[in-house]
Amino acid sequence: MLIKPPRLYSGDTIGIIAPGSPVKKTRLRRGVDYLKRIGYRIKLGENIYKQNGYLAGNDTARVNDLHSLFCNSEVKAIILARGGYGALRLLNLINYKYIRENPKILIGYSDATALQFAILQKAELVTFSGPMAAADFGSAAVNRDAVTHLFAVLNKDNSAKYLYNYNSAQLEVLHPGKAHGPLICGCLSVIISCIGTQYCPDFDGAILVLEDIGEEPYKLDRAITTLRHHGIFDKINGLVLGKFVNCRSSKKRDKHITIEEILLPVVKEYNIPALMNLSYGHIPEKITLPAGVMAVFDTADKKFMLMEDAVN
Repeated sequence: MLIKPPRLYSGDTIGIIAPGSPVKKTRLRRGVDYLKRIGYRIKLGENIYKQNGYLAGNDTARVNDLHSLFCNSEVKAIILARGGYGALRLLNLINYKYIRENPKILIGYSDATALQFAILQKAELVTFSGPMAAADFGSAAVNRDAVTHLFAVLNKDNSAKYLYNYNSAQLEVLHPGKAHGPLICGCLSVIISCIGTQYCPDFDGAILVLEDIGEEPYKLDRAITTLRHHGIFDKINGLVLGKFVNCRSSKKRDKHITIEEILLPVVKEYNIPALMNLSYGHIPEKITLPAGVMAVFDTADKKFMLMEDAVN
């Protein structure tokens, strides 16, 4: 049974961890200051500033911070500091019983996708694909729309369900139709690393939302082909494309190839309703998506929305 975490209130304590790559102190401090200014208390993971090459400390230190904050009754939400790489290394070290017995809000995107997939599958907890403490709240210019939608979702504001109202531009149709189902969302290149493992959630009847950054078109094609070979397009009810940032080819012959061009024959073949141009992914104005929560869209009116609250 799907578990929804308790809602967040002003004045609550937010924990911050770095399960992936190392954190820049100045950027995280800016993020902490911002979160404090808007009314939240902050507790940093004990190992937040550790560094071990391209990782924010060794695997044991990083997973200990995750466990510690989930088991801390004062902490009501956990925001990842940044993405990068490393969350995937923790999946077999996590005690999912701790998470199931202490459900709370977990927020992040990019590398966090691996963590969110595993938690949805193993602990059946709704997590949130949204802004991060250093990467977003620590930016020199924090995007107010991203902040507004994140806390509307976490504070159980009914307006947060109308995702299309928070989109920076109108959604566009890739393939017509209607779809409803639980959201499965994240960074395509990280999703591929989870496919076929015990940490991958069930795609049956889902609305799949994809985004990515810095990938050549042939790599995107490889990822989409991998999803096809795993039968994902036979299972999902709908597809929504977020932003694919800097995903054009460096080679002149391939510069015209986009993710939409790669996916169009796929959604036609499988007759999958599909929208594109969602403000989601590695962009400042990102909307927040609760993984596991029921959603719906109709390409006729281009309205994409949540069917239920994401928190209790």
